[in-house]
Amino acid sequence: MKKPKRKPKRDYKAEQEQRKLLFLQHLKELKFEKVVTEYKFCETRKWLFDFCMPDHALAVEIEGAIWVRGRHTRGKGFLGDMEKYNYATLMGWKVLRYSPEQIDSGYAQNELRYWMIEPERDPRTEDAD
Repeated sequence: MKKPKRKPKRDYKAEQEQRKLLFLQHLKELKFEKVVTEYKFCETRKWLFDFCMPDHALAVEIEGAIWVRGRHTRGKGFLGDMEKYNYATLMGWKVLRYSPEQIDSGYAQNELRYWMIEPERDPRTEDAD
């Protein structure tokens, strides 16, 4: 009897790299002049921002593996992320967190577009006045 065929394994590293390139393109379209990836913002810890726009004190984190109990959703990793984001906020950084789906769909790009044009406007509402 033949064994059932397994689904081919997903290449998560390749997906992450494609997503990174897509988001860098989104940031370029938004005309951010300086974008740094893997930006170390704390001298005493190994903390990095996925994307950073230092001229705006703005950081973007893409939270992966949220549906499969990945590092960011298990206790220790979740607490570590809280410590990192709280420290960054206290140091004056604005930290935005997005899921891979929010990058792929353009949601993150749209939210940043509104932030650049009208920082006080809520981009999730069509009739915000």
